[in-house]
Amino acid sequence: AAMVGVAQLISSEAELVSYAMSSVELNLTADPAHHFDYMADGSLGSYMEQMGQVSEHGDIAVSRLQAEGQEVALVHLPGFDIHADDGGRSTLGVTDALGNNSEHLAPLVEDALERSGVPEGTPLLLTGFSLGGLHAMNLSSKDSLSGKYSIKGVLTVGSPGRNTPMPAEFPIIHLQNAHDPVPHILGQVHQGAANRMTVQTNHTNQDISGTVAGSGHNWELNVEAVHRLEQPEVERETLSQQEQELVQELRQYLHGSAHAEVYSTQWAAVPGQDRSAFTEIRDGLERHLQESLEQALDPSTPSAGTVPSPDTGAYQEPVQQG
Repeated sequence: AAMVGVAQLISSEAELVSYAMSSVELNLTADPAHHFDYMADGSLGSYMEQMGQVSEHGDIAVSRLQAEGQEVALVHLPGFDIHADDGGRSTLGVTDALGNNSEHLAPLVEDALERSGVPEGTPLLLTGFSLGGLHAMNLSSKDSLSGKYSIKGVLTVGSPGRNTPMPAEFPIIHLQNAHDPVPHILGQVHQGAANRMTVQTNHTNQDISGTVAGSGHNWELNVEAVHRLEQPEVERETLSQQEQELVQELRQYLHGSAHAEVYSTQWAAVPGQDRSAFTEIRDGLERHLQESLEQALDPSTPSAGTVPSPDTGAYQEPVQQG
C-alpha cells in the first residue's frame, strides 16, 4: 500500500516529494545492532534463509565471506516495515527508493561497508526483498559504489517491477511469486536483457501465514520456492541454459564462511530544522500517500483496478521472462 501511494504521489506531487527528501536525512547507527556467522553452501536458498533474520534487527546487512583465499562482500536490504515510524524502512524509505533514486540510503550502504572493514575493490553482491530490492537496483547503478567495489550481481525477491534499464556488466535476477501482488503494483515488469531475468514461481504453502500483501509476499514462502527451484531437475526444467548460467554466476560467490553485521538507520530533520517541522513533513507525506492510495482503490476512478488483490492466483505469467 505504501508503494502504491508513493507511486501515485510521485506522478502528481513531484515538488512535494522533492521538498520532503531535501528536508530530511537518514542516519546510520555507529555500531552494528546485530551480528551473526553462517556458512554459505553455494545456493541462493541457503543465503536467503540466513538473511531472514535481518529485518528483526536492522536495515542494512553486510556480510564478509571468505572462500579459498578470496573475500566477497554481500549487502542485503530487507523490505518495508509498517511499524518503522522514523526507521529507515518507513514510508520515507519507500519515497527515497521510488522518488529519490535511493540518494539517502546509498551513502549509508557505503558507510556500512567501510565500518565492516570491507576493502575497496572487493567483489560485491547486492540483494533485497520488496522495498530492499528497489534500493538494490538503484544502488547497482551508483557510480560511487561501483567505483569502490566490484559489483558482481543483483538479486531481488518480491520487488515491484521496473522497466528502467540497468547495468549490463553483471547478472540481475528477479525472483517473484505468482500469488504476490507487489511485483505488479507499479504497472511495470522488469526490463529483460541478456544479463537480466525474471523467474516467477507458483509455490504455495497453507502453513505459512500471509502478510498484508498476502502469503505470496511472505519471505519464508519465497525461500521455500527458491530451495525447490534449485533442485537440479526442477532448475533444468524451469530455466533455459542461459538462465541457468546467470544463476550460477551469482552462486559462485556464495561458498564459504561468512560474518554478517546488521546496521539500523533512522530518519531525522536536516540540521537546523526542529523536530516539529520534521514531524509535519513526515505526517504530511503519509497523509498525501493515504489519499493517493484511497483514490487508486476507489472503484469510481478510471485508474481503479490497477492494484491487484493478494492470494487471487491471478498472475499466470510465464514461469520465466527473458
